[in-house]
Amino acid sequence: MPNVEIKAGSCSQSRECTGCPLIHLDYEAQLKLKEEQVRSFLEPHLQRASILPVQPADPPLGYRATAKLSVRTIGEKVIVGLFRTGSHEVIDTTDCPAHHPLVNGVAMAIKEELQRIVRRGEPFKKSATRLRHAVIRVSPAFGKSMVTFVLREDDDRLVKTLSKGVNRRVPAVVSVHKNLNTGPTSQVFGPETKLVWGYPDLLDRIGPDRILLSPVSFFQAHHGQAAWIYALVRRWAELKPSDSALDLYCGVGGITMSLARDAGMALGVEASAEAVRDAKRNAGLNSLENCRFRVADAAHLGKVLGKREMPAVVTLNPPRSGAAVEVLKQAAQLEPRSIIYVSCSPETLARDLQVLARIGFRAAQVQPVDMFPQTPHVETVVQLRRN
Repeated sequence: MPNVEIKAGSCSQSRECTGCPLIHLDYEAQLKLKEEQVRSFLEPHLQRASILPVQPADPPLGYRATAKLSVRTIGEKVIVGLFRTGSHEVIDTTDCPAHHPLVNGVAMAIKEELQRIVRRGEPFKKSATRLRHAVIRVSPAFGKSMVTFVLREDDDRLVKTLSKGVNRRVPAVVSVHKNLNTGPTSQVFGPETKLVWGYPDLLDRIGPDRILLSPVSFFQAHHGQAAWIYALVRRWAELKPSDSALDLYCGVGGITMSLARDAGMALGVEASAEAVRDAKRNAGLNSLENCRFRVADAAHLGKVLGKREMPAVVTLNPPRSGAAVEVLKQAAQLEPRSIIYVSCSPETLARDLQVLARIGFRAAQVQPVDMFPQTPHVETVVQLRRN
């Protein structure tokens, strides 16, 4: 472990909150720790490729554009925030230094509106206890916000009162949804989300592309770093108009659209039908007619690609668990000139690099990226070429 500089007073809740375990460290020390983590997992599996310095985050604080906050009403006290370390006790994190400032502003507005409702006494106090979570999403590019209220029991009056009050306090809130989650589960969202007021989606911009995000869409925590990764993947792909590209685990289409700006055609494959719906709309929003998207398991590429479809480049951005061996084998069988793997887990990336090496692809370039400042997590982008 390198020598690290301890900084004090970074966050008033750092002893109680699990969200930012490295916030007490100097930022350069955080980057050193992440580089060591990547090296420890990947270097044994690299032959000629060197690991580039970690791409630092800009900014390293105030970057989290989405917050899934728990809500507790105890008597006349309202708490909006994250869980205390090692428990299900909620602590107030309405001034979290890692959250985007607009997230904090909306969180405080929700807390103040709930407090106002509770002080009106019964039956309003009981109504307030039905709010389980508040999920706040912001668009850093346009300065707007979307809120989803997750309820233990349906309560239209509570949601409408909160919506009006929060928008009055923070006019940047332009979209409010509700979600019913009645079960004893650690999952934040229940199965159905409904628009209550405002726009159905939140508009943002990542690099050159505009994107629409729905309440439950997955998107990267740091939008600036996501744009940097998309640009890197595009540069490493070296696509020409005569090329096609295949993007596996494409989500809402960020990497697919980036590839489509150079390729003749880019196909995104994603198991989530909702994400594919968002991806299609995003491609249309950016007038990228050479983007196609399919709802499919990445392990079943034979059902997605025609026999003559041979992409020049295959990109993968799997979940933390990594890619299944069958996915890696099928990607290699397409004989692309390169595979670009975007990983959020150096451990599973190391495992998958071993599989790819056995089937003819070896790492040429490795670029760690700090997608999650103040935490131990690190994103890694690897370009692999055929032997």
